[in-house]
Order: sequence, then C-alpha cells, then structure tokens
Amino acid sequence: MKLPTILAGPILRRVDSKNIYLWIALSKPLNIDAQLFYVDSTLNKNEYQYDHIPVHTETKRITLGNCLYIYLLNVTPESTYFPTSVLLGYNLILHEDNQTKDLGDYDLLNPESENSITYGGLKYPTFFIQSRNNSRVLYGSCRKPHGKGKDALVI
Repeated sequence: MKLPTILAGPILRRVDSKNIYLWIALSKPLNIDAQLFYVDSTLNKNEYQYDHIPVHTETKRITLGNCLYIYLLNVTPESTYFPTSVLLGYNLILHEDNQTKDLGDYDLLNPESENSITYGGLKYPTFFIQSRNNSRVLYGSCRKPHGKGKDALVI
C-alpha cells in the first residue's frame, strides 16, 4: 500500500511574536522549510496581496516507524518580532532529493479541493498573533463543512 506523503497536518501548535511552531506527520523523511506571508486585504475585499516575511526554520524530526515521521518546525523571524494583530499566511516547502514541493502540490491550497486547508479566497492557511501575550487559548476543530466526509459537529 502506497501512503500519501502528508499523513496529518500541518497544524499550528503555538504562536507568539518570536516563535511559530508547526506540526506535521509524513510517511517519509524529508527536509522542510516554512514560508510566512503578511496578508494584505486593504486593496479590495476579494483580492489579497502576500508579502513575504523572511524567517528561519529549525526542524526536529522523530521517527516512529518505517512510514511515520513526526516533525516540529520552529519558525523564527529574521527581524526581532513577527508582526502582530495582522493576518498572516504560511506555506511549507518539502525537499526530497532534487524535487521541491509545497502544500499546493499536495492539493492542500486549492480552495476547490475537499482536502484544502485554506478558507475563502485565501491562497494559504492563515492565523493571527495577538499583540498581547497574556492570553492562553486552545482551539481545535474537526469542522470544515465543505470538506469531504460527514460534518464532525453532529458527532
């Protein structure tokens, strides 16, 4: 049985103004880099501009079997802090031998796909970093009404 490359994730584990932690499970060992974008929607509500934010990516991998590799990526800004209280988007770049793929190559960035992890007309999965660090919020959702399968809310 051939497994898909991405088994689970990516999942944002924690974000603050100095660190973004992403988790992903893969079926094979790969090198992974992150890209971060400032999402500007001030031009037109239905059009977005994506400005690249320079980052460093530190990756830790745990091997749990022949076909299970868990990655934790620590993404840090090249500048002192990430911008706060603005919409940010991210993408992952997966390197295997001489091939480079991003989340779009796995059909995760196509809004028409039932596997997409983007919302609306956004090009990337998005999030906010609050300007105040005094909040501790845990959020999880299995709900994506336009995704494949039954709506998990009724369960």
